[in-house]
Amino acid sequence: MSTLYKVIVVGGGLAGLGAAYELSKDKRYQVTLLEQRDRIGGRIHALPIAGQMVDVGGFIVYPWYVEYHRILKELGLTNQLKKIPLQAIYYQIDQSGKYYTQRTIPFPKKDTARLALKLAVPVFQARDVAAPPLHSFDYMTGSEFFRDALNTKGPAGLYETYTNVVNQGYCYPSVDRFKMAFMAPFIRMSQFQGDVSDSFFVRSGNQQVPQALAAVITKAGNSIRTNVIVTGCTSTTAHTNQGDVSGDAIVFAQNVEPNVYQSILPDIKIKCGYTQYYSVIVELSGSVAVQGDTHWGAAFYLPDQTPLQIVSAVNLGMLYTPKLAHYLNLNIVVREAETHPQTADQLLPVLTTQLKKLFPDVTVRTLSQVVYWPMTMPIADEAFVGTVRARQGKLGHYFAGDWLGAPSMEAALMTGVRAAQQLIVDTTTTYQPIKSEPLYTRLNNGYTKLNKRLKNKITPVGGVRR
Repeated sequence: MSTLYKVIVVGGGLAGLGAAYELSKDKRYQVTLLEQRDRIGGRIHALPIAGQMVDVGGFIVYPWYVEYHRILKELGLTNQLKKIPLQAIYYQIDQSGKYYTQRTIPFPKKDTARLALKLAVPVFQARDVAAPPLHSFDYMTGSEFFRDALNTKGPAGLYETYTNVVNQGYCYPSVDRFKMAFMAPFIRMSQFQGDVSDSFFVRSGNQQVPQALAAVITKAGNSIRTNVIVTGCTSTTAHTNQGDVSGDAIVFAQNVEPNVYQSILPDIKIKCGYTQYYSVIVELSGSVAVQGDTHWGAAFYLPDQTPLQIVSAVNLGMLYTPKLAHYLNLNIVVREAETHPQTADQLLPVLTTQLKKLFPDVTVRTLSQVVYWPMTMPIADEAFVGTVRARQGKLGHYFAGDWLGAPSMEAALMTGVRAAQQLIVDTTTTYQPIKSEPLYTRLNNGYTKLNKRLKNKITPVGGVRR
C-alpha cells in the first residue's frame, strides 16, 4: 500500500481497543476510533472509594485468558495482577435462606453422571471462547439443555437452579435465555483450566488496561474520539452525531444496536439483546456477615421475579484492603427496564429493604457509587452470530465483540485482535521480493540441490534405490 489505509473502529471497549491496538503496530494503517461515551473501556470501569480504585465492571482475569495475559505482558501490566483471595463464596440455592459453598451443594450423583455424559463431547469441542461451535446443543437454552439431559419436565432441578444463580450473579442472562452454545466454553475452561479461585484482578483497577491500550494507539499517530454516536453506515462511511466519518474499512466493535447493524446487514434479522444491571457500591455499618462469617468473599442470591433484585455481593474489604471492610459491591438485575429508578435516591429504598433481609444487623450509610449498565451481557442467537461470522471482511466490514462468542473480557479482546489481523491479511499483498544472496551462496545451494537430485536417480546393481 503506497498510501495509508484508513480504518474506522466503532466502539471503545476492549474489542475496539484490541482491534485498534493491533492495527497500530503496522504503520500502513491510520485508525480513527469512535466511542459514544465520554470515556473508553466499555464494561471495564473503576471508581475511587476511600482512596482505592474499585472495579464496578469486569475485573476477573481467569488463568485461561490467553489473549488478555498476552496484552498485559505487552503493556507491562503483569506486575499489577494480584491473585483473588481464597475467601468463601456462598450461594443461595433454595428458599430456606441457608447458604452453601460449591463443595457443600448436594448435587445428585445420578444427575452429575448424566450431565457429564451429555456434556463430554460438546464441551470438549468448545475450545475457543471467541468462536465456539454454534450447533453443538441444537440451539437449546441452558434450561432446555438441563431438562432434556436430566429428563425433567417439572420445576428446575438443582443444577439448573445453581447455574441460574451463578449466571445472574455475574450479570449474564438467566438460563432460560442464555444459549448453551455460548455457555459451553466457560464450563470447559473453568472446569479444566481454573475457576475464580485460580484467577487474578488488577490491584489498582482494571481500567488501567484500556487506558494503556489507548496510550499506545494514540502514540502511534492514531486518534480516539469520544462522545461520538454512530447512527448508521453507508458502505465504509459512518454517520455520526458529529458528521460523517469515511474510511477504507470499518471494524464494528460496539454493542449490537439494531439501527447501525441493520444499515449494513439489511437482509438479516438482528437478534441480540442484553441484560441490564446496576453496579452499586454501598457503605454499611454493623456486622457484614454471611451465615456468621465476616471474612466471606462473595455471595450469590437465588433469583426471583422482582423488577429490581440484588443477585450478588462482593466483600470489598476482603478483595482490596481492610479499609473497605464495610463496603460491598452489589450487582442488581433490572428485569423491567421501563420502570427502573433513575437516581440513587430512588434506588435507595429498594436496596435498603433487600439488604436488611440479607444482612439483618447492618444499616445503610450511603450509596457511594451507582452505575447503570443498560447493555451488559449479550443474549445472542446462534443463527445471527453465524451469519455475521460469514460476513467477516466482506465489503470492508469487520466485526468484533464478545457477543460473537462466550461473553467475557477475553472474547472481546480476542475478537478485536482477530478482526484486525484478518483486515491486515485482506489488505496486504502476498508478494514477497526475493532477497539477494552472495554469488558463492547461490552456487553452493544450486550444487547441493543438483547433487541430491542426481543421487535420487542413481539405481545401483540389484535394483535397490540408494
